[in-house]
Amino acid sequence: MKSILVKLLSYRFISLSLVAAIMVAMVFLPAHSERKSFIGKKISKIDLYGLVSVSEDIVYDALPFRRGDVVKETSINEAIVNLFATGDFEDVEIRAKLLDDGTVLLSIILDELPRIKDIIIIGEQEIYEADLKAVLPFKEGDVFHEQKAADGIGLIKDKYRGDGFLLADVWVRSEEKTSGAVTITYLVDEGQNIPISRINITGTKKISPVELLDILEQKEEGFLEDGIFRDTKFEEDKFKILAYAKTLGYVDAEIDPAGTGYEIRWRNPKKPEEGRVVVVTYRLVEGDIRYFGGYSLEHDPLGINQEFNPPERKKKAREDLNPVFTPEQLISYLEFEPSDAGSVFDEGKYFRDRNSLQQAYSTHGYVFAQVQPSYTNIPLTEENLDKYEACQKFENPPDDASRRCMQIGKSIDIPKLRKLIKTDPKMRGRVLRHVHFEVRENNLAYIEN
Repeated sequence: MKSILVKLLSYRFISLSLVAAIMVAMVFLPAHSERKSFIGKKISKIDLYGLVSVSEDIVYDALPFRRGDVVKETSINEAIVNLFATGDFEDVEIRAKLLDDGTVLLSIILDELPRIKDIIIIGEQEIYEADLKAVLPFKEGDVFHEQKAADGIGLIKDKYRGDGFLLADVWVRSEEKTSGAVTITYLVDEGQNIPISRINITGTKKISPVELLDILEQKEEGFLEDGIFRDTKFEEDKFKILAYAKTLGYVDAEIDPAGTGYEIRWRNPKKPEEGRVVVVTYRLVEGDIRYFGGYSLEHDPLGINQEFNPPERKKKAREDLNPVFTPEQLISYLEFEPSDAGSVFDEGKYFRDRNSLQQAYSTHGYVFAQVQPSYTNIPLTEENLDKYEACQKFENPPDDASRRCMQIGKSIDIPKLRKLIKTDPKMRGRVLRHVHFEVRENNLAYIEN
């Protein structure tokens, strides 16, 4: 029988989704007469051609057939799609040869995509080359993609801006120096580090801008400060301002994005040789101050531990629960105490308290315990104090609202608050923030491996 060599299928690299669509469509097209002569024949050998960097194992793993299988048009189509899906090839061609014994020799001819031989950065002085390469989404030896090389421009610029080089500029060029090997070169103009000439704090009504300037990481240039602006520090200082405001009780404080930013300008517009400076502005919206109005805590019966509350126990009322810690024990671990009623609600202290509850459970093996807070704002008036004092006397609250009123009444220092109103009339009407914690203990955690 005469040997016949026929190209079964080939395709050059385009988008994978389009290749897949074409391949699937071809399954349903009428087969050419020459191709039909190979369908159903046993594969006796598979030869690979054109491999340089890609291993044979990667190719064989992508093939849906092996030696000894029969040729199917669907599997040939699938092989093409799978080989492109590896991201390693620009051109794939499958040829078939019918041998004298009636079996088929498949030849898979591959044209690899070019690979990155070198990444060169020219012009860097203030930032190490290794640190710039680390921000790129590729490395030497990876398949070269022109778009990824272009994306590297923005990533390198971001690195420079984060280190204070706001005027840095970057260009890229790529060239294939040897067959299949590409060198990517980034050209960097670092510009210069720009000092901060002024930091403005706006929007404050009660918080002193001077206090806020003292806590910032970045400072204005001066005798002891170089004042170099860094974009990363600019972002960090936003959080420092917010955190400081919240320790003073301004729990709803926000940084106004419309009034916050930085501007690069000439130090002296008439003398450009004196260079540029940065003017930084933060606009803080303080909101209203809140005062501590007590803590209360209860356990969720649906999340109670099973170690002391086995499933066979039918009583699930809150008073019948056996928690790992009683509410009184947990409250005793916290920094805020009932005697602190009326003091400024320091959110930093509150977060430490919340973490203390979580830590108490974690150290006893209940690492999946959940502590869910809810807040009630209470205007400090005689009427509200009378209301919560009356709620203290509830023994069996008829509903959730009454139960919450009882919890708040028992958790705030009513005599102290009455005294505050009497001795300091300015306290009247101030808003207390009461925090109620609901705890789901869940179950003990065990080491699996």
